[in-house]
Amino acid sequence: MFIFFGFVAVGGTYYVQTNTYTLDVFISSIICGSIVDTANGKHTIIEKLGGKFGSDLFLILGVIAYILCVNFAIKGHI
Repeated sequence: MFIFFGFVAVGGTYYVQTNTYTLDVFISSIICGSIVDTANGKHTIIEKLGGKFGSDLFLILGVIAYILCVNFAIKGHI
């Protein structure tokens, strides 16, 4: 989910429309992929690795998305 909805959907769409790929697009891809990965509600490998791992991963991906959004806001992109 992370790779498809992050790098493929966001980065690929941007590249097809502009024929470029920038660091900001890469960061946006990580933000979208992180949010989708934690919010999709699918049964994944997290079930096999345990609830603690899943909770920690959810927190880490949420914090990463938040930090990157704040970074964009500071740069004036939002």
